Amino acid sequence: MLDSASFPRLYWNVALTTFFALALLESYRPRHVHVQPLGRRWFQNLVLAAANMVIGLAFRASPLLVAGAATGWAPLSLRASPLPFWLQCVAGFLLLDATRYAQHRLMHGIPALWRLHQVHHSDEDFDLTTGLRFHPLEAVVTQGSYLAVLAVVAPPIEVVLVAELATIVQNFFAHANVRLPHRLERVLRGVVVTPELHRLHHSVDLAEQNTNFGSVFPWWDRVGRTYLAGPRTPGPIVFGLREVTPGTRLTLTRLLRMPFNGAE
Repeated sequence: MLDSASFPRLYWNVALTTFFALALLESYRPRHVHVQPLGRRWFQNLVLAAANMVIGLAFRASPLLVAGAATGWAPLSLRASPLPFWLQCVAGFLLLDATRYAQHRLMHGIPALWRLHQVHHSDEDFDLTTGLRFHPLEAVVTQGSYLAVLAVVAPPIEVVLVAELATIVQNFFAHANVRLPHRLERVLRGVVVTPELHRLHHSVDLAEQNTNFGSVFPWWDRVGRTYLAGPRTPGPIVFGLREVTPGTRLTLTRLLRMPFNGAE
């Protein structure tokens, strides 16, 4: 039986398998041509991923631990509710995904949090490594608040496990630079956030940037009226931040200092 001790190994196996599979697909069927040197971008994004990985070693099994420990005293414990187990699972997964949507929207809406999240949006290209480009302090904030939600609602541990795996797979998929067949993309976007939807969120256009916050499901954007089906204007999407001049070289040092010095 999978427990908090064996979960990290499964998590990283799933993450690495998904990463390399999508990397191959990106090379075979890319959606757009990169404007920055690929090697330099990947190096920067992977170094940031490594920094976040150090934090993740402390956090990785913690959702399972918190959800299990909170069962008896959580104010709104799903596991202690009279709901049948299957309904606890459905409600728990939806609640956790809605939490990710709310976190993401707050990252854009609260100035102090946006300064952290700017590092993610500063990428002038868009591929699966963009899904790794986060300031380490953002990881602390998002995972800390996520654990607080788990402590309040205590969903079934099985749901927490599935949600963690689904989130990392979907994070890579939504950021993938892949061109999906039109019909397949139209079907998928009714169920999950597709790369075609999420790439709009990385536009320098603020009206597009403040849309499509969903993590796994796109439904929360429809409920929150932040859903955008396609570009507002014709032409290729320009990725990045309007505060950063296109072509500016953002070194690792500048990226790590960005929350404190701004994006200029």
